[in-house]
Amino acid sequence: MPNLFKHRLLLLSFLFPLFVFAQSVPVKINVSAEKNAAHSFKLHLQFKATSQISRGFALRLSQKERIFPQRITVNGKDFWLKNARTMPQMPNAVHWFFADSLLELRFAPQALTAGANLNLLLHVNELQPVKKELTVALQPLNGPGGKAEILNRLTMPLPQNPQ
Repeated sequence: MPNLFKHRLLLLSFLFPLFVFAQSVPVKINVSAEKNAAHSFKLHLQFKATSQISRGFALRLSQKERIFPQRITVNGKDFWLKNARTMPQMPNAVHWFFADSLLELRFAPQALTAGANLNLLLHVNELQPVKKELTVALQPLNGPGGKAEILNRLTMPLPQNPQ
């Protein structure tokens, strides 16, 4: 019996880090300055969808930025963007809504599967131009009243805009 317990403990110790770090979603991020605009930036995010975000996800920023999507592609296919807080019925549509530093992106059922490659091109405006960096947190959309977990949080320096 003790030998069987040792094997289980050894197996659990190898698998535990997989469960702990499985919540993090690797995200590539790039920020570039907009031409002829002092406090406007383009934010490019790339990541793979998980089962947690198959119906939608949110990007949380600080209180000092506004953000809206310019282009969203899933596996290289462009999606139609609509400013709405409802769930889209068309499989190639994304409904987005921005309020209180949270950009919500909703997808139709089966439009976004786990493992799909997401590319987001977003427009960011600084409201208080004293900031030198941008922090973005990726989180799944939860039901009303639910506190969403953070799947990844990234901080990038804001580039200087040549005028």
